[in-house]
Amino acid sequence: MTIISVKQLKEFTKSQTTYDEWLYDEAIGAAEAFMADRTDREWVLVTGATTATARSYRPVCGSDVLWLHDAASITSVVENGTTLTAGTDYVAEPLNNLSPGGAWRPTDRLIRCGQAWYSDGPKTTVTVTAKWGWSTFPSGLVLALYVAAKAYLEARDVSLGLVAITEQGAAGQREAKAVADFIDAYRGHASWGVA
Repeated sequence: MTIISVKQLKEFTKSQTTYDEWLYDEAIGAAEAFMADRTDREWVLVTGATTATARSYRPVCGSDVLWLHDAASITSVVENGTTLTAGTDYVAEPLNNLSPGGAWRPTDRLIRCGQAWYSDGPKTTVTVTAKWGWSTFPSGLVLALYVAAKAYLEARDVSLGLVAITEQGAAGQREAKAVADFIDAYRGHASWGVA
């Protein structure tokens, strides 16, 4: 993923050390893995050089909803060997790639128009070719990663694994809320038990 750099994290934590870059790099890796796991999303930035690739899906029998990985743009949808037409055979959601609040979101589901997706037991019957990922990251992602990475760094100073005491008191409550709020807002469908 590598969304934030060691230099950026050191600026965020106000660190002036130069001998522990490896530790900051590990904290970034842990924070990014934590965020991907908790949101159940792959945080990948789609660029002009990103190539569209195909992924196969197994629709739920009788369902008109097909849940996808995050797709910045869809090139084609093939169901049981037949290429479908956007707007006629299926609709990509969220509509206009916008959240209810107007923020950009990738396509994460296709709604079949007038019928259920073709299902054949355990076989994959739908292939979607797309540029997988995000065209732009949500603004809270970087802050959540900074806070989570900082928490990993500070965890080494926690006595008995309970709480770190700083001059401001117990550390982590307000910052942890910022991370939890981001996770709640950007949880993927699989984390809700859908698909």
